[in-house]
Amino acid sequence: QPYEHEYQFTKFLKTSTHKNTTPPPQHLSKELMVEEKKILDRKQHATIFPLLIRQCLLSHNMHRMKPA
Repeated sequence: QPYEHEYQFTKFLKTSTHKNTTPPPQHLSKELMVEEKKILDRKQHATIFPLLIRQCLLSHNMHRMKPA
């Protein structure tokens, strides 16, 4: 399964948001909002990211296959 890592990675991104619905303590809320934003950004990139990873892996494998 060549794309298994891709599937796992996307699944990880989709499940990485906070499930906790209780409001955070006031002094934590700003940090949490920053984290939330990072996660949302990551989710937006979830479609591009696996492609980049696949390209990296492909080029890495090509590089490895070259005779020494």
